[in-house]
Amino acid sequence: MIIRTMAVATTLANLILMTGCTSTHSTHTARTAREQLLISNSIDQSLEQVNFSPFQGRKIFIDARYLDCVDKNYLIGSLRHRAINAGAALAADVANADIVLEVRSGALGTDNTESFLGVPEVALPGPVPISIPEVKLIARESQAAVSKLGLLAYDAKTGERLGYGGVSTSRSDDNNWFIMGVGPFQNGSVRSELSRTLPIKTHDGEVVKKVSFDDETSDRNSLKTPVKHNFSMPNHLRSMGQQPRRLIFSEDDVQPTPLKKAQPETSSVEELPPPPVEEEMTPTETGLAPAPGVLPEDISDEGTPFGTFE
Repeated sequence: MIIRTMAVATTLANLILMTGCTSTHSTHTARTAREQLLISNSIDQSLEQVNFSPFQGRKIFIDARYLDCVDKNYLIGSLRHRAINAGAALAADVANADIVLEVRSGALGTDNTESFLGVPEVALPGPVPISIPEVKLIARESQAAVSKLGLLAYDAKTGERLGYGGVSTSRSDDNNWFIMGVGPFQNGSVRSELSRTLPIKTHDGEVVKKVSFDDETSDRNSLKTPVKHNFSMPNHLRSMGQQPRRLIFSEDDVQPTPLKKAQPETSSVEELPPPPVEEEMTPTETGLAPAPGVLPEDISDEGTPFGTFE
């Protein structure tokens, strides 16, 4: 009995002392997802400022010989996508194209900034060195991407330019805020894009389809990115949901708008008629002249046909 009790106690002790260990091996990509989203978001904003409508019904060839930047394939693919949505047809080479669209990059990269409100770390010299730790009341970690893209379109046969083309510049950002060590509180164009494009489920549990290849059900605004920190836009265009186009490939887009003649201002106050003009009375009507038939010499100081003078 004692041996059996000791065996049970030993078994329980071994079970209690036994521990488990699990190791997880994780890998990381060469570039973070945050950086890639910043770059792609900035590219989308730049292309949103381009008017592709003059390419409708034309065969277009995209020339990327002068394009040297990161995420080059995403940029070229986005150009092809937007050109097709505008009604253009893609050509495999210059010989079969009507228009050549030449693209170049002036800048496409990211920057990091860190700032805080508080007390920096201070080291006080002396026999016994004292170090005051850093105290951050409010801190911000920000990463931004800037894209500068140039576009030129010309006739594939004659080499004549199509419109003026131009340069489109945009900026995307992602900010992380920490208040008294609590955070991050995030904002920026990247977070806005994620909130807009993440999967949405209906009440039945079905995922809303945001990518479609049916013209009747496709979302034509799926390529539009909210433009922020860019250009001001007239109120009448903003109310209609339109975006300003900064790159143009049609001469019609740059024709000066004729000035309208200024219309006279109308007043709601009713104008009063001019006062009547009083007619001047003759001396006879006023009594200052002698009556008809009375000569001036008949008038004496003692009286007149109308009375005496005082």
